[in-house]
Amino acid sequence: MIRNRTFIFIFLVVFVLAGKSLAMSIPVNSPTVGSLSLSGCGVSLGGPHISAAVNPSSLALQPYTGFSVFYGLEKHNINRGRAEFIFPLLPWFATGAATEVLYSDMSNYLQNHSISLSLNFFNRLCLGASGRAVITTEADVSDEYLALDAGIMLPLTRWLNIGAAAYNVNQPERGGKSLPMGLRGGITLYKDKYFALAFEGRIEDMLDDFDVEDIHYSYGIELFPSSAISLRGGIFEDTWTAGAGIFSGPIDFEYAYVYDEDFKGHYFQYRRKFGVPISRREVELSNRVANVEKDDLYLSAVRRFKNEDISTARAIVDEYSSLYGRDERIEGLEADINDWVERMRVLNLGRAQILKKEILRDFYAGRIKQARISLENAKILAPYFEDLNYLEHLIKARELLEEGEYIRAETHLVEALKINPDSSDVKNLYKRLQEVIKLSDE
Repeated sequence: MIRNRTFIFIFLVVFVLAGKSLAMSIPVNSPTVGSLSLSGCGVSLGGPHISAAVNPSSLALQPYTGFSVFYGLEKHNINRGRAEFIFPLLPWFATGAATEVLYSDMSNYLQNHSISLSLNFFNRLCLGASGRAVITTEADVSDEYLALDAGIMLPLTRWLNIGAAAYNVNQPERGGKSLPMGLRGGITLYKDKYFALAFEGRIEDMLDDFDVEDIHYSYGIELFPSSAISLRGGIFEDTWTAGAGIFSGPIDFEYAYVYDEDFKGHYFQYRRKFGVPISRREVELSNRVANVEKDDLYLSAVRRFKNEDISTARAIVDEYSSLYGRDERIEGLEADINDWVERMRVLNLGRAQILKKEILRDFYAGRIKQARISLENAKILAPYFEDLNYLEHLIKARELLEEGEYIRAETHLVEALKINPDSSDVKNLYKRLQEVIKLSDE
C-alpha cells in the first residue's frame, strides 16, 4: 500500500500544468461524446461513462445547443437525459448551461443543473469552471448540494494534448457526509483526418491516502473514415463502448453502445451548431495570416524609418498600435524614431547657428549676394532658425537700399525692428538710409 502524497503532487503537476481538450485538435464539426459542461479535460471516447469530453476552445468560437439520452437495457439500470447550450459572449469567453435528469427503476432520481464559464487564450490555453446544483432522491429521501468543478487545457504540440479537471472542489455535503474532491487527467494523440487516441486516469478522492489501485484508467480511439463519419470505441475497467458519429454542416448525431456484465445501454446525442464551423487548423491559419499582415506593417514602418520618412513611419506605428497593441518590437522602433528625431533636432540647431554666423559675416562684409544665397539655404532649416524672418528683412532692406528703393527699404527695416527692437544692425542700416535720403534731397 502506497501512502505517499508525493505521488499526488506529481500527478497534479503532470496533468494540471498542461491540459487540453481532444476537441481542441479535432475540427469543431467532429463530435465528442459526453460532457462535464466546461469544467473537464477532453480525453477518452466511445460513450458517456468513458468520456469527460469538454470543448471550451471550440465552444468559445461557436455557439451550439443539443441534447443527449442514455437508455439502460437492464432492469434497475440508470436512464439519463440531458439538454445543454453554449454561447460565446466574446471570442475568448463563453458561457453555457445544462440540465440533466437521471433515474432508475430503484426509485433513484437525480437532477443536475449546471452553469459554466470558459476562457480561451488564443487557442493556447483554456480554463473552465462550472457550478452544479444537484438534487438527489434515494428511496424517497431527498438531498441537495452545490458542487464546483474546474479544468485546465493546453496543447503541447499540434498532435498532443493533455489536460486535467478537478470536480467537487468545494467538497459539498451529501447525506451529512462530504463528497471527496476528485481529479481526472488525460492525454490525447491526434492525427489530422485519420485518428485520435486517448488515455485517462481518475482519482476519486484526492484528499485521502491511496495506492495505485485507487487510480482508474480508461482508453479510447476514434477513426475518421471520411470527413462526415467517425468510428469510436473505449474501455473503462470492465465496461466497454463502441459508437459512431455522423456530422454534416451544423448537425452532429452520435450513437454509442455501452456494455458491462451488469450494465448495458444505448447513448444518443444530437447537437446543432450555429454560425460557421471553425476548426483549429482554420484558426491557426487565420492567426498565421494575421501575423503575416502584422509583420508586413511593422517592416513597412522600418523601411520608412530607414528612408528617413519619419512622418509616415510614425503614422504606421500608430496604426500598428491601434490594430495589434503595443509590443516590444514596435516600442523599440518608436524609441529609435524618437532618438533619431532628437539627434536631428540637435544637429539642425547647430547647422542653423553656423548658417546664421555665415549670413551675418557676409552681411557685415558687404557680400549681400552671398548672404542672400546663404539665407535661401537656411530656409530648409526654418523650424530651427528663430531669426530667419529678421535676417530676411535685414538683407532685403540692404538690397533695396543699394537699388535706390528707399521707401521699400524703410518698410523692411521697420518690420525687422518689430522682430528685434534692440538690433544694432537695423539701427545702423536705418541711420545710413536716412543719410542717403538726405544726400539725395540735397
